[in-house]
Amino acid sequence: MLWMFGAALAADCGDDLERAQARLRARKPLAATLGAFELLESGACPEHDGAARLLMGRGLLALDLPHSAQHYFLEVVTDPPSERAAEIAVVRLVQIAELTGDDDLLMRLVPAMDERDWPEPARDHLHYAAGSRAWQQGELSEARRHFSQVSPESALGSRALYSEGVALVEQGRLKSAAKEFVRVGRLGYHDDWAALGMGRVYYGIGRYDLAGHWFEQVPVTSDQFAEARFENAWSSFMQNDPNRALGELLTLKAPGYADTVYQPEAALLESIVWYSLCEWEASRASLDVLDAAVRPVHEALDAAIRPYASDEGRRIAGEAYREWFVDDHDTALDRAVFLRLLQDRSLFSSVEHIDRVEGERERISQQKSLWRDSVGVRLLERLDRDQRRLERKAGLHLLRRMAELDGTLRDLMGQADMVRYELLRAEREGLEDLAGGGEVFEARVDPDYAVDATRVMWPFNGEFWEDELGGYVYAEHGSCR
Repeated sequence: MLWMFGAALAADCGDDLERAQARLRARKPLAATLGAFELLESGACPEHDGAARLLMGRGLLALDLPHSAQHYFLEVVTDPPSERAAEIAVVRLVQIAELTGDDDLLMRLVPAMDERDWPEPARDHLHYAAGSRAWQQGELSEARRHFSQVSPESALGSRALYSEGVALVEQGRLKSAAKEFVRVGRLGYHDDWAALGMGRVYYGIGRYDLAGHWFEQVPVTSDQFAEARFENAWSSFMQNDPNRALGELLTLKAPGYADTVYQPEAALLESIVWYSLCEWEASRASLDVLDAAVRPVHEALDAAIRPYASDEGRRIAGEAYREWFVDDHDTALDRAVFLRLLQDRSLFSSVEHIDRVEGERERISQQKSLWRDSVGVRLLERLDRDQRRLERKAGLHLLRRMAELDGTLRDLMGQADMVRYELLRAEREGLEDLAGGGEVFEARVDPDYAVDATRVMWPFNGEFWEDELGGYVYAEHGSCR
């Protein structure tokens, strides 16, 4: 009679699963996940575990708990009850990656999957994740192969085209890169990225006039506007147009950018421009601005990185995340510096993922006690483990970005020292020698604020207007001859 008991138990499990699925169809995800959870916890019918896990994932998604759901979908992918169940789970994992903005799980998953078996609805995102993984490993050709297979009409189409263009730039294939950036612009999405990419391509081949044209296409509403104005300042300077360069750098001093954009490189360029005009005091003043912006941040970054430099420090990198993103303390690293650090996509997505985990913890605590004290307890245990892992990952990304920025600041201070040396040398040798023996004179003329064929000129009174940003031009003649 024992076999009859086993058959009855299997039938009961099937009935329980059917009831849970019916509850999910009836839009009762709490009851559905509770039923599936009890079935999994009992361990009585392992042949139904795959279907129960799939149901758990779908129910948790309906409860807006995507991070918790992905664990169940991943278990279905690694031990699928059927080919169809695995396809559904992969599609759901892609949907969760789109919600969280974190592709790390997909990047770990794609090497274990046969590319021919990728579900059609998930192929674009899986190709993008595979391309990102290849990029991180330095396999640029493989990265381009995957990026090129992302449909331009998909949500990631423009980003994949842009990434492919950047990979081509890294490989020195600038003409091919330009074609990809043009395609990005034609899509109408991220055309500011496309313009910036085109400008960099032309700057790289010394066509500073065309580089400037593309940099000027980045609109004032774009997050890339300040970067485009800075790079256009370099283009203008390389075209021997210091007044245009100074005007572009003036834009970066507007309150909207001065408070949110940390770009001390602009002060170094400003110093170099003034130096080219033989305006020694103005050049030195810009170096003082650079020093004030760089030195305290460099010291704060150095102090922040030092405790985590060892292998033991890397093991506890989660403390670095909590120190800088959770705890309150005085620091020279202001909002603009942190916004620059968060330009790193890996760091930004990790921080956002942690925020989502904390949000899930809050939503779990608000559910009915019967569900919260059973399903919720198990989910919270997993969230605790995952949050520690995510905090360590975010801490490692943060420390890497801090080290990169600290290296940039060290280089800037070294370049500033070289400019200071040149200033001292120029003053010692005299302006006549610096200018090739010509007569030294101070040339100061008032610009003609009249209408010409291209622009209307009027004096800048220290007040910034949005419709003027990016249009400033100095009228300096310099002190060289």
